[in-house]
Amino acid sequence: MDSPKWTDVVIAIAAIIAVPGAIAGFILLFKKDKNKQEQIDKLVDIATKIDAQNTILQEGNNLTSEQVNVLRGIAFSQMEASEGSMKLADLEKQKYLLSIRPRLFLNGGKRSGSEIRFFIENFGEDAFIKNVKDIHEPPQLIIRSEFGTKYEFKKDSYINIVTNRSDGNVYGAPSLEFRILIEYEDKAGNLYQQIISGDSTMRSTITDPELVQYKAN
Repeated sequence: MDSPKWTDVVIAIAAIIAVPGAIAGFILLFKKDKNKQEQIDKLVDIATKIDAQNTILQEGNNLTSEQVNVLRGIAFSQMEASEGSMKLADLEKQKYLLSIRPRLFLNGGKRSGSEIRFFIENFGEDAFIKNVKDIHEPPQLIIRSEFGTKYEFKKDSYINIVTNRSDGNVYGAPSLEFRILIEYEDKAGNLYQQIISGDSTMRSTITDPELVQYKAN
């Protein structure tokens, strides 16, 4: 058997020395990618919060603009004074409701096998969850999260709504459609609802808060 040439030995040693370096480089690259993903996730979260705050501010500005228009009408025509007073009273009621209204946002989700999670954040005022259910006919999701009869969902906090496909299949196949109803009260006892809609593509949306029942003082 021939002895290895010294050049082959040098090449082999160099290769052995290079392996840890390559592994270290790979680990460093992985960490960089992980850090980038964490930064992206943080930016997405910040963007969601800014969007929520802008939406709430815009709603308040719209109500103020309506009040100004009503006052302008009253100033120019005494005939509109009575109707204008009623409109102002209604706008004051809407501003009051806006000041205490919860507002739930859908901030993504996650699926694993037949389990589907929805990440919900409350950028409005404190909410008290009364009911969560899939109102699609027939229901295709089983709600596993338990919130009791009046779960307190505080402002600037989040919850996970954990569900499973009722047929036990994985998320993507066969096709899936759902409409998750979330009913909740504000601190004055006014009842609201929002609905999460989606399908197998995981492109889910949530409706704006809808006042279902107004509790008069």
